[in-house]
Amino acid sequence: MSTKYKEFSNDRVISKQFFSLLPAQILLVFIPSLNGIISGLFGSNMLGEKALTAIGIFAPAISLIGAATGVMMGGAQILTGRYMGKNQVDRTQQIFSLDLAAVGALSLVISAVFAIAALFGLTGFLNSDPEVIRMFNGYILGVSIGIVPMMLSNQLSVFLSMEMEGNRSSQAMGMFVVINFFLTWLFLKVFRFQTFGLALAGAIGYWVSFLYQIAFYFSGKSILKVKLPTSIGPDLAEMIAIGFPGALTSLYMTVRRLVFNT
Repeated sequence: MSTKYKEFSNDRVISKQFFSLLPAQILLVFIPSLNGIISGLFGSNMLGEKALTAIGIFAPAISLIGAATGVMMGGAQILTGRYMGKNQVDRTQQIFSLDLAAVGALSLVISAVFAIAALFGLTGFLNSDPEVIRMFNGYILGVSIGIVPMMLSNQLSVFLSMEMEGNRSSQAMGMFVVINFFLTWLFLKVFRFQTFGLALAGAIGYWVSFLYQIAFYFSGKSILKVKLPTSIGPDLAEMIAIGFPGALTSLYMTVRRLVFNT
């Protein structure tokens, strides 16, 4: 067992690690909110009222994605802490692998749904204005490109904090902010990509943030490794059961936004 893992198994260090997970929780709330603020500001100033309407239609979906991410992140956080405290290295690795695999698979499905809905014009029922729907389709097509790194980045922020690499998540957050802001201006002002460019800027920011974070797990310095999980069913069910209560706020916000949008 590595010295670093032995340090992790100490009760005092475990408690410190859970306090260090606060940045990960902030990341989950802050990044999507910041992305929405940037989209709103640039959308209102450069694209007009209909673009804001299109972005607003998507708000419940963002809350729902946040809820799903929160369920997995909360469950993985508790289970990882449990097994770390018992010096169960293999079980800790299993939860890490399962969390990334499950969230990765879910994010791919969500991305495919958004892309298909946009490309085949399946969103007309959401608004009676064809121009709003056109802008909405462009927006969700851009969003679909960044769903995978957005959801996985939130999971990685938890494990990086546990590996005492929380600064990497903070740096990734800073990269996202700078890239998103610059590319939003570039895509809207220079290339005139409209709502697609608005979402694409955030998607590229998420990819850069994700790649920067996951690079640590290929550096040879990490305790946990990127590999396939050895099993799925029981651990996944327990992860969801543990994480679900913590996602109730996001689920409430989803329902609330759906009510306001109808």
